[in-house]
Amino acid sequence: MKRRHLEFEISFFSYLLTAIFSGMLAIIILFWAGRLTAEFFSHNLFLSVMLPLILAGFATTVFMLHKTDYHFQKMSAFRCAARAFRETGLFGCILAALLVLEKNGVTESRLWFITTLALNFLAMTLESAYISAFLLEAFQKSPDASLICVVTNSSRAQKAMHALRGDWTRRIVGVCLVDGGNPADIENLGDIIFLATPETLLERIQREAIDEVFLEIEENERPLVMPAVREMIRMGIRVHINLPEIQELEREAAVMRPEKNGALSSGPSLVQTAGHVGTNSTDTESANSMMPSGNGTVNYQPAYTKEIKYGIDGRPALILDRPRKRMIASIMKRAIDIIGSIVGLAICGILFIILGPLIKFDSPGPVIFAQTRIGKNGRKFRMYKFRSMYQDAEKRKAELLAQNEMNGLMFKMENDPRITKIGHFIRKTSLDEFPQFWNVLKGDMSLVGTRPPTVSEFNQYNSFHKRRLSMKPGMTGLWQVSGRSDIKEFDKVVRLDCQYIDNWSVCGDIRILFKTVSLAFKKNNGAA
Repeated sequence: MKRRHLEFEISFFSYLLTAIFSGMLAIIILFWAGRLTAEFFSHNLFLSVMLPLILAGFATTVFMLHKTDYHFQKMSAFRCAARAFRETGLFGCILAALLVLEKNGVTESRLWFITTLALNFLAMTLESAYISAFLLEAFQKSPDASLICVVTNSSRAQKAMHALRGDWTRRIVGVCLVDGGNPADIENLGDIIFLATPETLLERIQREAIDEVFLEIEENERPLVMPAVREMIRMGIRVHINLPEIQELEREAAVMRPEKNGALSSGPSLVQTAGHVGTNSTDTESANSMMPSGNGTVNYQPAYTKEIKYGIDGRPALILDRPRKRMIASIMKRAIDIIGSIVGLAICGILFIILGPLIKFDSPGPVIFAQTRIGKNGRKFRMYKFRSMYQDAEKRKAELLAQNEMNGLMFKMENDPRITKIGHFIRKTSLDEFPQFWNVLKGDMSLVGTRPPTVSEFNQYNSFHKRRLSMKPGMTGLWQVSGRSDIKEFDKVVRLDCQYIDNWSVCGDIRILFKTVSLAFKKNNGAA
């Protein structure tokens, strides 16, 4: 799913912006060469040039993406050029039709039309080559790749890992051999972070950054890892479970299915949709039958989805995951984050000029406080704030733990002696949070989400607690606008976070943002 989202987003803007860029660059080149007539510029260039380019580019984009022509893979230069030629040909046909229908002076400029198509072809070829040669490998090594753990046996390990490495949006960071095999026997282990046994699998998943777990095991090996799988679902981790039963059923059906001439044929699979990997079943429900209540969870039962897809080497797999919204919702959430963070950073720059000298004058130390926090599914990142405490605040925290007003894995104290004079003001007004807009712009955080824990807090999390990290952490969230000064139970905070994760929507995020702004001006609003 993540791969399709990224490929769609990149392809959409690539097709559309390249078409517009090619037409405008053609005008600049031909004008500089003195090859455009006065008649060309006698018309409204927006209506005569820009509008046809936008419409033709958009129509081409919609058609190409409708044909799902946006799957990225390693390609030769010839294949890159062939794909670019196909896209440019379609773009040229649509643009020509629009120019003829419009009947303006631009139609007569064949040189501009040909130059536009030549530039579009060149740009698309270079883009495909760049994606194939550099982007795929660079993304796979980045923190944005889906971090996966493979649970398999010695006989299946090599094949499963080879198939998964073909997905440029995923990176294998953990391996568990359920049959007690030696991981050293697996070729090209690469940059594997951890190796686990069935006994240590759950602990490693809880403590490491993991987005997905792939189970590629025999049916009789399932009891060894199913207790850990139940906890993975509690954490909000996407779990792929191979289904040898369906695979065997398909083999039998293939043998028994006759063709029209009486011969036997394998035909289409029982579950696979025509053309590409598909889903035959999707369902969302509460995991009551699978989720035993853990310590401190107050019988919270996470919602999860079930679907059957064809995964490794075309074999069927049951995918269990937390509820996720459609692609457009994720794109809108990220767009709001980018726009909001740009505005927030502009305000942060002004605040830095005003607050910087005050923070420095109040106590020695840097203006910006940076601390390692835990992000989505266990990723570590540096979070930034205007410094509101003395420099030895972390050392003094141990002395104040007995006065913690929160019950659980979060520290909060109303009259914290570590806070400076100016710190009381910027915390009360939430001005200390503004540098976090940089984390939002980078993609470490979102405007709305769950508050990121410290490393020491995360190291004490159980499966239920880790579920609150199954989405990007945020500057504000549901529990902050639900009376954050009054909530004393950490498990209640976690339940509110999980409620947000299970039911989030773009409209819900906007409501939380507006409510956060209103609460920031109220006297009794505490800092997160």
